[in-house]
Amino acid sequence: LEAVALESYRILKNDRFAVFWFGFNYYPELLSALTLYGFEVNPVPFIWLKNTSSAMLPLLLYANSYEQALVIRKGVPRFIRPGQKNSVGFQSEASKIHIAQQPVELVKRFIEDMTLPDATVVDLMAGSGTTGVAALELGRKAILFEQDKAIYDYAKVRIEDTIKRIKK
Repeated sequence: LEAVALESYRILKNDRFAVFWFGFNYYPELLSALTLYGFEVNPVPFIWLKNTSSAMLPLLLYANSYEQALVIRKGVPRFIRPGQKNSVGFQSEASKIHIAQQPVELVKRFIEDMTLPDATVVDLMAGSGTTGVAALELGRKAILFEQDKAIYDYAKVRIEDTIKRIKK
């Protein structure tokens, strides 16, 4: 987590936001790493209400119906659309291929809140490419990184399909 926080701080321009999705088992370490390397962090997570639920052990545990993210800042950025709530409900995508995949509409919300048209959006752990799809659909540029070759190949096709669809 410290390496991710350090590289994120290094590449993020001043006066910008970043969003980190996380599991609560990593929360203290993530919060510590982000603040250690200079980010301003609101410790109250942003909540995505998934409108679905799943439980690995349904007889022992409640089903997970939400995911959480930290919205962090470098410098003093300002929201494009101020005053938004820190929770939002979006249905999970039906064709989910990555465990941490969020809906395109959810990612679009962050992009619209935090960037102007023609901005560049970076995703250091791109997974299925949702951030790239959302950025392109909103007229932004996207730079994505993914280390898993199979997931990268899927994301590449997904991004290429989005570009073709947009050009029509």
